[in-house]
Amino acid sequence: MNRKKYILYQIWLKILHQKKKYLLYVLSFYVGLLLPAFCLANIRSVDRVFYFTTFHGMKNTVQIDWFGKKFEEFSDENMNCFIKAYQEEDFTEWNHKYVSVIGIDENYAYPIPDLDGRMFHEQEMKDGAMVCLLDMQCAKEYGYQPGDSLMIHGKQYKIIGIMDSSIYSGIVIPYRTMKKLYQNDGKIQFTGTFFIRNGQAEDVSNHVMKWIADHDPNAELISMSSGVELYDNAVRTKDQWRLLRLIIAGIALLFFLLNESIVIIEKVENERGMSGVNMAVGASGAEIKVAAFGENVVISLCAAVLVLLTMNPLAKMFALDNVIVLDRVVVIEMAFTAFMLCGILTWCSMRRMKLYQISYMLKIKETE
Repeated sequence: MNRKKYILYQIWLKILHQKKKYLLYVLSFYVGLLLPAFCLANIRSVDRVFYFTTFHGMKNTVQIDWFGKKFEEFSDENMNCFIKAYQEEDFTEWNHKYVSVIGIDENYAYPIPDLDGRMFHEQEMKDGAMVCLLDMQCAKEYGYQPGDSLMIHGKQYKIIGIMDSSIYSGIVIPYRTMKKLYQNDGKIQFTGTFFIRNGQAEDVSNHVMKWIADHDPNAELISMSSGVELYDNAVRTKDQWRLLRLIIAGIALLFFLLNESIVIIEKVENERGMSGVNMAVGASGAEIKVAAFGENVVISLCAAVLVLLTMNPLAKMFALDNVIVLDRVVVIEMAFTAFMLCGILTWCSMRRMKLYQISYMLKIKETE
């Protein structure tokens, strides 16, 4: 057995012999890593929300929101667009719960969230088929699955997909389906996104507003925004949120390092005698450091794995599952953080070890 394998073997035997003590170390690391892990997962959630609330070419658009009664389809050869309609529906079978019904057309440019099932086919969009997408929260709460039927405004619809609730909430149907459902049934909120090809945003806005007024005289303008403004606001919000979470995570990691460095230094202090024996029989200072680093790696990685395994259950317990994303990026960040902390804690503990001579450590061992 070479020296490296022997060191690893000794670490393994030591952990088995003192497993209760090492279990306390793991729990201590686990508590310290939990808040930074939630901050990292929340940052990923913010990145994901940003991805689903922006789209390619968004800066070259104008967005207009209005209330109207007519589901007219904007037609202009010189301008591309997509229109989305909203309506709050009272579901009597769900204890009169109000749920958003959203109609999207085939030009809808925003990314579609993960689906358990499938997205609308092009022909379903054109024909206004009686199909819908349901958010996961409602699906779980009321026991729906893809293929089930759902009653919307007195008509039966087939659920073809379940959406991730953290991105979309409510029910999504094709725009022409919504036209059949709510045409001349009171005012509906519309959001039109119009791509600017030629001319200024103001010219496009005036042209669209004139078209809306001509086709729906009772329409009421809600707001009008440029794509540049919407995109910049999304970027600014994402950056501010990320910065806040990074500051919280940094402060939590600082307190973690301060607390765990005290724990690890106390551990090294208690093991000075054994370290002296190892050095007296030929172990080098580098090998002692490798052994200490190996122990810290085992403790940190066990704590990191425990954090990853319990993060989703804890998030669901405290109703935070919609504001965190636990994916491969978070796992890599957690592994890197744990590895980095191992190095820092080993360096802190080994600095103190240099203050003692081998003879002094052997004397400590004799008095134990």
